[in-house]
Amino acid sequence: MFLDTLKGFNNLSNFKTNLIIKNNPNLKFISLQEKTDTLKGFISISNNASLDSISLFNNNQILASDVSISYNPKLKTIYGFENISSINCNLYISNNLGLNKIPDFFNVTSQRGKTIISGNNQLSTISTFNNIDTLFGVFIIANNNSLNQIEAFKKARSINGTITIGNNISLSNLGLVDTIVNYNGSLEIYNNVLTEINGLKGIKKFNGNLRLESFNDFNKLNNFNKIEKVGGTFTLSNNSGLDNLSYFPYLKFINNIIISKNNNLISVTELNKLNSITGNVSISDNPILENLNGFTTPTIGGNLLIESNNKLVNLNGLENLNDLGGSLSIYNNLSIHNLDGINNLTSIGTGLYIAKNKSIKDLNGLSKINKIPDNIDILQNDSLPTLKGLDNIISIGGELNIESNKQLTQLEGLNNLISIKGFLNIVDNPVLENLNGLNNLKEIQNLKIEANPYLKSIEGLSNLEAISLAIKINNNDTLINLSGLNKVSSVGGNIDISGNKSLSNLNGLDNIKTIGYRLSLFNNQNLGSVKQLINLEFIGKELYISDNSNLTSLLGLDSIHFNSLNKLTIQNSKNLNYCHVKSICDFLNNGFNWNNYISSNAVGCNNGDEIKSKCGTVSNSGLIDESIQIFPNPTNGIINIASEEIELNSIDIYNSVGNRVYHALIPNNHIDISNVSSGIYFIEIQTNQERIIQKIVKE
Repeated sequence: MFLDTLKGFNNLSNFKTNLIIKNNPNLKFISLQEKTDTLKGFISISNNASLDSISLFNNNQILASDVSISYNPKLKTIYGFENISSINCNLYISNNLGLNKIPDFFNVTSQRGKTIISGNNQLSTISTFNNIDTLFGVFIIANNNSLNQIEAFKKARSINGTITIGNNISLSNLGLVDTIVNYNGSLEIYNNVLTEINGLKGIKKFNGNLRLESFNDFNKLNNFNKIEKVGGTFTLSNNSGLDNLSYFPYLKFINNIIISKNNNLISVTELNKLNSITGNVSISDNPILENLNGFTTPTIGGNLLIESNNKLVNLNGLENLNDLGGSLSIYNNLSIHNLDGINNLTSIGTGLYIAKNKSIKDLNGLSKINKIPDNIDILQNDSLPTLKGLDNIISIGGELNIESNKQLTQLEGLNNLISIKGFLNIVDNPVLENLNGLNNLKEIQNLKIEANPYLKSIEGLSNLEAISLAIKINNNDTLINLSGLNKVSSVGGNIDISGNKSLSNLNGLDNIKTIGYRLSLFNNQNLGSVKQLINLEFIGKELYISDNSNLTSLLGLDSIHFNSLNKLTIQNSKNLNYCHVKSICDFLNNGFNWNNYISSNAVGCNNGDEIKSKCGTVSNSGLIDESIQIFPNPTNGIINIASEEIELNSIDIYNSVGNRVYHALIPNNHIDISNVSSGIYFIEIQTNQERIIQKIVKE
């Protein structure tokens, strides 16, 4: 036996529990006529396949508990609610595919919860809540495919909540409140087929959001021509019938404004009375918008986004703007050539983002900016040759990211930049040749230079003194040395030098004394010398040397304190045969054999035992040997070698890139290197007992 009718509860005086009526396949009619004035339990009526009609709550005045009527496919009519005067709960009438009538809630004067009427595809007309005095809650009518007419809230005196009318694809006639001046809540009307709206004509202030979207014809929409203020977000989006903003002639104050995807919008000039924007401005995807004339306000309190406006060639119209409280983003505007129009901008509150502007050739509109508190991103601007326009920027509070700019040949324009508190990332700029323009930069947190195939020099970093985290220089095919980092003495994290095909030496790292975590030299095919690391004393974790096919010797790593290392890797460098420098010998001879990976190098460096067998034949003490002294050091050209009863077999002197500049098989005690240029050199003395290495300075 199946339940087909549900009646009763007529004499119930105290209803405080939930009532769920669900999955009754033969139930056709429900009548619940309680006499209690207040309901406090949740009521849900759903998924009753044969339910045809419902009559509810004719004896109640206050609806205080949630009611949900949903997914009843044959439900046609909902009656009742006749004496309800106040709705203080949530009411959901949704996805009843056959529903064609809902209550008019004629006596309701106050609504504080959320009312949603959605997905009822046979519902053609809604006339409801027309005697309501105050709306405090949320009222949503959405996704009702056959709905063509709405009359609601016609007598409301105060709207403090939100009204949303959206995605009703047949809705052509909308009648709303016409009796208030100040609309304290939000109004969202989108994705309907409205040609006009009855009501709303007297409103001067929306203290919440105003969203108008997908209107095909604005000519009859004179409902908003008295608006002076939108306290929330004003959204004009996807309106094919919008070609100008003359429909809002008195608009003076906006918090946020979004103007997006209006395919026929030519002008925003009519915003010229706007004197205050306290939040964000977003102007995007307006394909024929040619300028920004109309934005005369001197201050925008939040972010400014200009995105995907393909006819926009510059930022003309923003000439009065001098203070931007948030970020400036210029993104994917295919025709924009320059930033003219923001030439008077003196302050940006957070970051600067300029990306995917195919035709932009200079950044001159930013010439009055002297600091950026957050990141600067210059990304994928195909025609940008330099960074001129950023000339007055002294400091960046976040990162500087310069990436994938196809025509960027140099960094001129950053000449006054002193400090970057975050990362400096220079990545994948295919014709960048040098870093000239960064010559005054003194401090950064992290340096990443990667995949710039024509970058030959980083000498533009010559004044850089402090890198607190890491250096990563990878896959720059024509980079020959690291000159430019000469003033850096310590790095808090890693130094990673890898995949630089033309790098022959480590010139530029001469003054590095401390690496906080890891030194990695990997797959630098032309690297012939690491002698420039002679001043390196401390590596906090690991020394990793691998796949450097031209490297023959680890001379230069002598000064590292072996007990600062925790892990050692030397592998896959086929010509490397000299590994028995003092630091590595000490590491292997002091119990660290358990944590080293040494293999696939030349004979002498194939494993730890091979290296240890040669250890003890090298000295690099301050006087080289108690019986050998080199003086003066520094020298003007003449070097004296004093030895007692020790035969010197040969003397070689190498410059800082590993090139031999002096050689003698039968040496004497006086060497003249006056003909070599000033700099750091390494003298290597071979005796019968040992090979001796010391750094010397030619003045």
